[in-house]
Amino acid sequence: MRDAPPVLSLTPLWRVTQAAFVLGLALSCGLFVESAARERQDARRFDLAPQAITPLSASPVGTSGPTWPLSRLAPGHACTSALTLEPKTGALIVLTLEAPCLADQRVEISHAGLRFAVPMPVGRPLRLTLPALEASGEVEILLQDGRKIAEAAPVPDMKDHRRFAVSWTGPQALDLVAWDGRVEVSLAEPRATLGTDAGWMAELGDAALPHPALAQVYTYPAEAQAEVTLRATSLPGLCGEKLIARTFSSRLGQAEATGLRVDLPECSAGPVVMHLKNLDQDVKVASR
Repeated sequence: MRDAPPVLSLTPLWRVTQAAFVLGLALSCGLFVESAARERQDARRFDLAPQAITPLSASPVGTSGPTWPLSRLAPGHACTSALTLEPKTGALIVLTLEAPCLADQRVEISHAGLRFAVPMPVGRPLRLTLPALEASGEVEILLQDGRKIAEAAPVPDMKDHRRFAVSWTGPQALDLVAWDGRVEVSLAEPRATLGTDAGWMAELGDAALPHPALAQVYTYPAEAQAEVTLRATSLPGLCGEKLIARTFSSRLGQAEATGLRVDLPECSAGPVVMHLKNLDQDVKVASR
């Protein structure tokens, strides 16, 4: 009896084949997963890139920055300014200055040599009433940027009024006080109420400005007589100092100016009275 041929076992070979198949499948899946992950990562990178660029304003949306006068934003910016003068009954000149881009800046006003300074209002024109010293009504404006504007408004009723004025550069150390024989008129009592022939006092300039330029003007009827006293008061830091001023006497539409030096007294000194001859009237200068 022949021996049966040997039977080969396929089990080891099958296992090797199965293992190779599983390994190949695993590698394929791994490559697929890695490829998918890379695609997702690339997609995320692409999503971060802007699709369009939209210009944005300098201020956040829905908010606005502070609004400044043009002069603060751009020094030297051309500014259109206009000066208007209008005569008014009582030998007065109504002054209107429009300079919108010079808000809060210094404005110097000069008339017949009388000079004073005020700040330019914010958001509105500068408007003030000026007691005229000369019938020509010439007024010059000096703006802080160095420009000058000049206009004139003839004043027809100057012959009915007389005026005495003082102007100076410095703090509020001088005061005009007038006596017409019946009542005293000063800044404390700027206008008498005893009739249409009574005198009145006007103050010009802003003492709060740096290096203030101030003026005071006393008006009284042309046929009246008045005694004017200029009182000088010592202020802290000014005791014993010299103050330079100018006085003005206006009659029949013409003004004459006189230089004046006031020696302020020492803080502990008593009052000192000086007399000045100014045209047709005696002017007393009292220091205290």
